[in-house]
Amino acid sequence: MQTLSDLTGEHFSVGQICQDARLKKGLTYLQVSASLKMKLKVIKDFEDGNDIDLPGLAYKVGFVRSYTRFLGLDSNLFVEEFKSSL
Repeated sequence: MQTLSDLTGEHFSVGQICQDARLKKGLTYLQVSASLKMKLKVIKDFEDGNDIDLPGLAYKVGFVRSYTRFLGLDSNLFVEEFKSSL
């Protein structure tokens, strides 16, 4: 199974890669928050590598899946990487 390190050649967190993708698309936290109907703090915490304040693993995985799809990234790869980082 391919990992993010295989793709990038370096180790980056899922949140860091999402932040980079968001910035490359010229999107602000507010735009992402409105599109995903997600609290701004959750998005910031995720990108900063902090624990995201959601009630359980299913919600966290759902957020990662939604956010990576929104950014046009491989959601399955990112969800697996996120789960392995916990």
